[in-house]
Amino acid sequence: MIDFATFERIQARLKEGARVPVRVDVSADFPLRGAIACACCGRPFTASWCRSKTGERHPYYLCFTKGCERRNKHIRRDLVEGQFVAMLDTLTPAPKLFTLAHAMFKDAWTQRMAQAKAVAKTYERETAKVEAQIEGLLDRIVDATSQSVVTAYEKRIHSLERSKVALEEKRARSTQRHGTFEELFELAFGFLSSPSKIWNLGRIECQKLVLKLAFCDRLEYAPETGFRTPKTSLPFNMLGSVSPNKCEMAERQGFEPWVGANRQRFSRPPHSTTLPPLRVRDRREAGI
Repeated sequence: MIDFATFERIQARLKEGARVPVRVDVSADFPLRGAIACACCGRPFTASWCRSKTGERHPYYLCFTKGCERRNKHIRRDLVEGQFVAMLDTLTPAPKLFTLAHAMFKDAWTQRMAQAKAVAKTYERETAKVEAQIEGLLDRIVDATSQSVVTAYEKRIHSLERSKVALEEKRARSTQRHGTFEELFELAFGFLSSPSKIWNLGRIECQKLVLKLAFCDRLEYAPETGFRTPKTSLPFNMLGSVSPNKCEMAERQGFEPWVGANRQRFSRPPHSTTLPPLRVRDRREAGI
């Protein structure tokens, strides 16, 4: 048996469907089948082995969409997958940036643990209030003489008992830990530090995982220009947004073109615009 909140999350996840494009016929021979699309028509590439005149078999990716100008134009597998690995290398963050991201996640984890403890204490106080209400109703039942009043008290106690169970379940869930920070995030940081390294393991399960975690949509590919700008997942977007290559220090003059002001010289001190004190001004007006 599971709690109601978990059941609702499962139902919402089932309604979402697949989050990334998937295919049943993905094999170790063509790990990018279904994950890359033609830049001309936007339809996913297929892949196949072709036999040459000498009898040798060669792997190719191709677009098989009717009406597409690149229809049946074969692209060598080594070329496509080589450019894909090069693109994965561009997603690898710099060591300093990765260290900074690790520290930020560690700080967020510490804050989350502190918030979980505070929430658990809140649930404890609410549970104590419910128990006090139940005890008060039990005392009233003892003193009650009407059966209808006793029945109303019993219904109220039953409702409070359900609320108490829900609060205890929430408190237990808020303090439940499935592991330490290092145990939970070690694999995630290993993936973020070098997704191409995991891809180069050659296992189809790892390659599917890289496609699922690194990209939000199919990758458009053109033989002339290679892969277009991919739609990466949230972690890579965040790492890219704080990349040191996109940061610049502002000069003292600012970003606008700086023009020095012309200096002025006066033969005599400039006339002051400040009014004299009130008494001196009154004497001057009176002619004293």
